[in-house]
Amino acid sequence: MPKLNLKSEIIRNCTTLLSGTAIAQCVTFLAYPVIARLFSSEDFGIYTTILSYIDILVILSTARYDQAIMISKDINEVAAITKLCRILCIIVTTIVTIVSCLIIAFSETSKLDLMILFIPLLVFFSGQYRIYTILFNKYKEFKRIAVSDITTSVTGTGLKIISGMVGLFKIGLPLSTVLGRIAGNITFYLQLRKSPLPSPKKGTIKKMMKKHKNLPLFTMPKDFINSFSINLPFTLLAIHFDEAFIGLFSMAFTFTFRPMNILNSVYDKVLYERVSTKYLNNQPFLKDIIRFFGYNYLVALPLFVVAFIFAEPILTLLLGVEWADTAVYFRYMLPWIFMMLISSSISFIPNIFSTQCTEAFMYVLLFIARIIVLAIGIRLNDFALAIKLFCITGTGFSCIITAWYFKLMLNHKNYSV
Repeated sequence: MPKLNLKSEIIRNCTTLLSGTAIAQCVTFLAYPVIARLFSSEDFGIYTTILSYIDILVILSTARYDQAIMISKDINEVAAITKLCRILCIIVTTIVTIVSCLIIAFSETSKLDLMILFIPLLVFFSGQYRIYTILFNKYKEFKRIAVSDITTSVTGTGLKIISGMVGLFKIGLPLSTVLGRIAGNITFYLQLRKSPLPSPKKGTIKKMMKKHKNLPLFTMPKDFINSFSINLPFTLLAIHFDEAFIGLFSMAFTFTFRPMNILNSVYDKVLYERVSTKYLNNQPFLKDIIRFFGYNYLVALPLFVVAFIFAEPILTLLLGVEWADTAVYFRYMLPWIFMMLISSSISFIPNIFSTQCTEAFMYVLLFIARIIVLAIGIRLNDFALAIKLFCITGTGFSCIITAWYFKLMLNHKNYSV
């Protein structure tokens, strides 16, 4: 393991973001024992299904042009790409709103009508939030990102508890998420007003669209397929199995993906900024990534080991006896989540070396594999088997694609010294 220099820039930035993100996520974690007792497993199942569609649609909201902000050389290019992303977000939100209204108009079931109305709002405010986050990340404004994350978390979590206490139940969860995201966007907006972006020069937006055409052509389809395939249990298995199973799995999904997102949101922001800066200056960056992985394993591995060993007592203590079966799915997911933490932290590498086409093809194969393993579970009428095979497939793929990312870097000797 490489020797860690706690005074290095990458460690300091990680610590800054991690402290802010940790506060934000700790608020959510501390509140979950209360929230789990206010809402039923059915409520969580429906809510998580809605969020799975949001995860997919947010990828479309900017056509992945937001990724180009990090590798843009001057402020005019950044301003042009930011404006482009905002325009695309409005267009996608408008389309989603029309489709949502048509679904409500022609749907025979009214149970999900109000829930569906939250989808356009969540797509818009989540898309805007992502644009702000990457923009602030570009200029190393990590403290401001942390402030917005805390604002979003505290607002959303507090409103979830209040909505459960007053009996809003099903609509309380998505409504609280929308309001939390709005609060985070307002925080970003107020901070950006202090140093606003210039208006992009004429023709720059069109130039940036052409320059970064690989992002909508390959990165967006890849991310769309990956997000859709990750959420397949909520879309495909929900059709064939009882909502109680989906509710238990959704809670396990929350308690594994949320810790991963805490670490990955920090690592990805800091490392992407570091690597893209060195790439633009024709400097090697492989040693930074190796040093980062040493820190990554040091922080994450003990947490995952403890969580795996003590899954059942921890979840029972936090959520109550009625959620004890969540531990089964929780353990299935942990190895996959750990490897996914590693691979997703450097998933920007194809954007730097313009190899998005190959990466997109790999994710298509993963999508097909996930459908096959879930179909096996459905055919055998075994929900637990379906989830186990799904997680094994994800773990194997994360190992393979991580090795491919390192191969890309080693093949470009100018950046791997």
